[in-house]
Amino acid sequence: MNTLYDNQPREKLASLGVAALSTTGLLQVIIGSGTAQASVYKIAKKVAKVLEKKGSTVTPNELILVRGVGTVKAGQIVALFELATRYPIFSKGEMYTNARSLESLYADIRTLPLQTLLYVTFDGAGRVLSKRHLTVQSDATVARQVRKVFADCLSDSAVSILLAIGWVQQALEPSLVELNYVRDAYKTAELLGIPIRSFALVSSAGVHVIREGGL
Repeated sequence: MNTLYDNQPREKLASLGVAALSTTGLLQVIIGSGTAQASVYKIAKKVAKVLEKKGSTVTPNELILVRGVGTVKAGQIVALFELATRYPIFSKGEMYTNARSLESLYADIRTLPLQTLLYVTFDGAGRVLSKRHLTVQSDATVARQVRKVFADCLSDSAVSILLAIGWVQQALEPSLVELNYVRDAYKTAELLGIPIRSFALVSSAGVHVIREGGL
């Protein structure tokens, strides 16, 4: 789903800062414009997939294989990697980029005495912006708590979010109430264009990922 900022990454950068952009958003700023065959958003998505595989070893010839990327843009992208090696950036924190690293964020709810909703917001590099908890209550509070979660997400200028429900006696098969949390969360995420990286049930016995997403 394309959101408002998919088509306006420069505006998002200006108002929220560079860390608020996803990899696709950063590439849109670099690429600049699309072609008659593809929008800049679609081109950037394809380039992002190439970079996921090749990283900083990518060559101009590999980038040119993406329709809409010419020799000039390919050269600019490769040149940015070289600049990054010459002017290394101080790390702002750990980047959570895969399922295994995300699981470490669940650890503190495994042994809680009350059922808890954990939600973690991330910037465009997969760094944690904030980590919060809510006590899971009755079915009547689901919609209100989901609204609270995504209000905080917007307040953080988050690019993505992780959710988990758990406590020491958490069943790893979802109840109706827990499925309602999942349903409302994904509906809201789609509406706002904020991807949910994972929604899991967590207990001292293990982790059950109900749905996975990604960036």
